[in-house]
Order: sequence, then structure tokens, then C-alpha cells
Amino acid sequence: AGRWRASRRHIMVAAAFTGVLILPLTGLLLPTISLEVDVPRMAQPAVTPNVLPSVETSRQVESVPPSSVQEQRGTNVVTILRIVWAVVALTLLLQMLASHWRLRRIRRNALPWTVAGVPRNMDVLLHSEVAAPLTLGFLRPAILLPMHAPEWTDSEIRRAVVHELEHIRRADWPIQLIARIVCSLYWFMPLSWIAWRRLCLEAERSCDDAVLQESESTEYADQL
Repeated sequence: AGRWRASRRHIMVAAAFTGVLILPLTGLLLPTISLEVDVPRMAQPAVTPNVLPSVETSRQVESVPPSSVQEQRGTNVVTILRIVWAVVALTLLLQMLASHWRLRRIRRNALPWTVAGVPRNMDVLLHSEVAAPLTLGFLRPAILLPMHAPEWTDSEIRRAVVHELEHIRRADWPIQLIARIVCSLYWFMPLSWIAWRRLCLEAERSCDDAVLQESESTEYADQL
């Protein structure tokens, strides 16, 4: 998909994350279907031993230790692996939750700012902890800008707002949230983190394409 547009590549990666998240749920929610297959039984000839087993041979067979010890060791290993997976996954999910609450705190303490071209159901906010423009929220999205954003020129503000509005229009916030949950659950798979990085990169490229439709590429590159 190297020749595709960034928006199409983003849809492809987002669909992969959604499928990976839904696949385990389908195994739990869908009914179980059992298929019965008749297998012909092979007649085994009865073999009569020429020599009956002695008493010592019977005692040796009875004294063989069962395989339950090996099965118990295998069960212990599986249990340890499950505990490690759960601890790491829970840690990553808690880190994601902490980042979410930090952004909510920033949103509550940010200063409102009015920018032309932004719909009324969206908030434009200024905060000192924001280093670059970003968006957050789904039902009532908000655009967070640095405190020095009012010092930008009108064209620079317009390009930054168009970029963030494209993030909101494409619903990148919930998509990246779902992808981050998948990465937390499948943390042991390197491909999940590679796909996460690709998802974020293609989202930024898609928003850059929207800005370039009404702005000069050199001016936008200088602003970036």
C-alpha cells in the first residue's frame, strides 16, 4: 500500500486493530458449533502373549511414577506466563488511563480562546503544558494550543486549526484509543507496536494533506 494515500493506509491499519480487538470477543459471544464425523474403526487383531507376565514385571509397572508431575510443572509455567501477561497489560492500561486523566485536568484548567472557523460544539483552549496543538475528546472534542498561539500569524493559526479539525473529523481520538488498548493487551507482539506507530504516522500525514489543499507546502513546512 505504499502508493496509496495516507488516509487509505490509515483506514487499513485501523481496521486491523479493530479486527484484532473483536476477534477474541466473537469466540466468547458466538454460539459453539460441534460437528460429528464418523471415523471407521480399524479392527485390531488380538495378540496373545506366549509368556505371561511375572509378578516382578507387574510390580515394576505399578511402581512407574505417573506423568502428573510433568503436567503440574507445565501448568505452573502457564500460570506464571499468564500472571506476567496480566501484570504488564494492567500496567500499560493504567499508564494510558493516567495520561487520559492528565489531559482532562489540562482541559479543565485551560483558558478558552475564540478562533474563527471552529464549530460551536468544539472548544479551543490554551494551556502552558501543551507544547504543540492536539485534540482530545469524542462527544465534545476540544483543540488544545500552546499559550503563545495568539502570537502566531493568522495563516499559521488557520493551518494549525485545519490540521486539528481534520483529526476530529476523522475520529482519530477514539481510533487511537482502541489501538492503544490492543497494544496493551498484545504487548508481547512487536508487530502491534509497529502498527501503532504506523497508525499515528498515517493519521498525521492525512491531516497534513488536508492542510496542503489550501496552503502552500513551503509555508506549512516552515511552520512545522
